[in-house]
Order: sequence, then structure tokens, then C-alpha cells
Amino acid sequence: MISQPYRLEHNGEEVIAITAYISSPDGTPLGVVGCVSSIRKDGLLREIRNRTIGTHGYTYVFDHSRLLILHPDDNRMLSRDVPKGVNTMFDAAIAGFVGTTETVNSKNVRMLAAFRPVAGTDWIVCCQVPSNEAFAPLWASQKLFSLFVLCGGVVAALLGLFLVHRSMRGLTMLETATAGLAIPENFMMLTIS
Repeated sequence: MISQPYRLEHNGEEVIAITAYISSPDGTPLGVVGCVSSIRKDGLLREIRNRTIGTHGYTYVFDHSRLLILHPDDNRMLSRDVPKGVNTMFDAAIAGFVGTTETVNSKNVRMLAAFRPVAGTDWIVCCQVPSNEAFAPLWASQKLFSLFVLCGGVVAALLGLFLVHRSMRGLTMLETATAGLAIPENFMMLTIS
């Protein structure tokens, strides 16, 4: 079992308590094992807080009470600074949404965000990256595709012009040959009435 995060009274450090019930194979209770782990110093929790996604993306963990349990910004740790309605997908995740979507975060930045609950807790993990960074490879490939289409169009137009010019060569030769067969200037035409 994992407790709600809390601050130690003597130094204000953010911690969680982890306990496990121990029983014998026949179900006789043997005891409870527990520990207190620092959210900032624990290896796994620190790794989650410090994990970057791309250049500006990050991971954070919050619970159903809107408490930010893990966040890369130290000032936001154990705070409830995401008011209801500010980040609609944050609200949706609290209501049960699981998946990936585009949203505007509480700092008014468009983000591609993925939400997933943590089994055995009321925690939700969110991994998010700015949309412009997430979609940059797609936009780059669209530009490349547009360049290929443009180049293909130019090549097709030039090839079309060449083939039309080549097919017209026969007509030009015919026109030249028939021009030589023109009616002489001193030839008189008779009109019959």
C-alpha cells in the first residue's frame, strides 16, 4: 500500500510511506513491513521527475484530489495549482480518461499528453510534450512530400512539353511540304456563274 504524499514536520521533505502486509502460507498474519521514501531523493521517483521527453516534454504524477505528487518544477510539488476547468484533459483524466490527446495545459501551452492511472493508487501519470515539438517530424515530412509533388509536377510538365513538341514535328513538316505546293501567284481563278 502506498500512502498519500506528505511533508515531514521536522524538515518539510516530501515523502510517501510504502507498506506491505506479510502472512504465512496458511494466511496467519506475520506483520507489516514499511518504509518512508523521499519523493525528491528516491531513485525511481527522482528519475520520473527528471525524465524529459524530447526537448521540452516531461512527466508528472497527480492524484484525484488534484495534488501534484511528482513534477519537474520543485515549486509545484505537493501543490494543487491546476484549477478545475483550466486543463480539460487533466480534468478528464481525473474523471477516468485513459489515453493520448492534445490539450492546453495550465500554463496555456498546447501539449500532446498521455494519461494513465497507477494501479493500486489514485495516482495518474501524465507524459506530455509541446505539440509543436511532437508534430515537428510530421510537418517536416509534409514539407518534403510537398517538395516531391512540386518537383514531380515540374518534371511531368517538362516531359509533356517535350512530347507535344515531338509529336508536332510531323505536322510542321507536313505544313512546310504543303506550303511548297501553294497556288502560283500568276494563276487565275475562273468563276463560273
